[in-house]
Amino acid sequence: MIVMDTAFQATDLARNHREVIDGARRGGALIRDKDGFVLLLQPAGPANRRTQVMEWMTSAIRLDLALRTPAPARGPWSYGDFGWVAQLEEGDQQKFVDGLLERLLTTDSNDANSLDGVEDYLVDWRATAHAWGDEELRNALTTDLPDPSSQAAL
Repeated sequence: MIVMDTAFQATDLARNHREVIDGARRGGALIRDKDGFVLLLQPAGPANRRTQVMEWMTSAIRLDLALRTPAPARGPWSYGDFGWVAQLEEGDQQKFVDGLLERLLTTDSNDANSLDGVEDYLVDWRATAHAWGDEELRNALTTDLPDPSSQAAL
């Protein structure tokens, strides 16, 4: 729900444009047209950030719901915007979505101006999924290496 201190009339855009712009800069200005239609003028940065958070949140919730379906019954479409998550092991898939939801809620509740933390999280998990999706790389990463302390000193 959007609540602003002052609602402006469309005619205020011409007569008192500075007041309308100042209201928008402070967080938002409601502008009521003569037919009663209400518009919101607000800073683009926070609006774009909030839109991105909500898009990621919707995708993460869809993924969370999909992960409740047994793995064999999931199709590629089940993962939605996060199709690459299918390459992760089952437990890691849930860790990913839980961590993403937590970061999105924190970002949204802190009203942070930056999405860097969420973007870094997505980049890291996508790289992990890529590594798990590459069988040769996965084998190299999961092969037991000899314990260096058990080797004889040279």
